[in-house]
Amino acid sequence: MNDTEKLLSAGGNQRGRVLFYTLVLLLLAAAAWILFWPHDVLDTGAPSDLAQRQTSGAGERQAILYFADSAAQTLVTERRAVPFGQSVEEGVEATLRALVAGPGQASAVRTLPAEARLEQTYFADESTTLYLDFNAAFVTQHPGGSAAEYNTISALVRTIAANFPDVTRIQILVDGQPVDTLAGHYDTSKPIDVANWQ
Repeated sequence: MNDTEKLLSAGGNQRGRVLFYTLVLLLLAAAAWILFWPHDVLDTGAPSDLAQRQTSGAGERQAILYFADSAAQTLVTERRAVPFGQSVEEGVEATLRALVAGPGQASAVRTLPAEARLEQTYFADESTTLYLDFNAAFVTQHPGGSAAEYNTISALVRTIAANFPDVTRIQILVDGQPVDTLAGHYDTSKPIDVANWQ
């Protein structure tokens, strides 16, 4: 092999090494991007915590609402578009306004009185307790009976649990005060444990 051939051969080997190392660096950069780039920027799935409930700005999400079936024997679900809010409380209020409005399907009946209004909502992060303060009509306009009372409480608890999974307890208030019962059959004086509600 003469000097010219040796030079060409050495140049080819050097170019090959440069190309090899360039490819290795590109692969390492791609791997670093996949591993360390903030995934939430690209994530289009629904978050699972309380942030799911609220995003800044306008928009809607599909809420799961619980109503009684036409025989008032069991609860049925219905999906409804509700506006996003910027806080937990705003999300809860929008969801419960939809619940009070009643079902859209003919085979279901409302579980909360039409005159009921959620006056104030407060979520205590430290105890994960949601306080729902209704107007007096929530009790005075309630149809009564153990089945109707059970369906009212169950619809509230299950609607909140389905849409706000970080809430573990719900305290029902009327005009800012706890009430012993809605219609004489179930104790609502203390917070209701969402996981243990029958």
